[in-house]
Amino acid sequence: MHEIKRKIIQHLKYNPAAKFSEFEIEADSNKLSYHIRELEKEGLIEHKDDKYSLTNEGKKLLNFLADETSEQRKQPVCVVAMIPVDGDKVLLQKRLKEPWHGYWMLVAGRVEFGESFEQAVERELFEETSLKGEMQLAGMVSSRSYNRDKLTYHVHMYCYKINKTKGALKAKIKEGRNKWVDFAEVPKLNMHPVDYLMYTKRDEKFWLIEQKEYFEGE
Repeated sequence: MHEIKRKIIQHLKYNPAAKFSEFEIEADSNKLSYHIRELEKEGLIEHKDDKYSLTNEGKKLLNFLADETSEQRKQPVCVVAMIPVDGDKVLLQKRLKEPWHGYWMLVAGRVEFGESFEQAVERELFEETSLKGEMQLAGMVSSRSYNRDKLTYHVHMYCYKINKTKGALKAKIKEGRNKWVDFAEVPKLNMHPVDYLMYTKRDEKFWLIEQKEYFEGE
């Protein structure tokens, strides 16, 4: 978003109904007028009774902008991770996309806008494996990944244990290859450390983990 647009939104955040002459923005009037019109076209501000204010869409946008600068705010990714178990086997997925290409991981996916956690689990489990099952919240993880001390990934994971799975397993999808793995074989796999940690806690009572991981280059 252009800097002048951000400043307009920032001004209207604290001045809900402002006249054109009241915008305290260092820009010539033509540029200011242009960006105001663009924000109106985008449905983020409106002009009524000679005053400008944020629309409902503009107010929703504030959730994603930093308070002081109105620059886009970085947010953690919200993910559901699943541990489907059947006797002494667990369903894992060998990842066929970046990041973490080639690692064995839990079946997982992002929570879509408007979904509950259980809706996301049900959808992702079926999309990734063609299975359904009984779900139980097992624990939560806040994971931060650093590459040469620079934060690159920040994920909030809500982990569910899946019992009594039903359906025919989809062996491979574009994102990965699915396989039922004996518990005894899991430690031998090249598994992502956070996913392995969640797997080992599958039978524990509810847990909450804050963890960091550090990498050098690829």
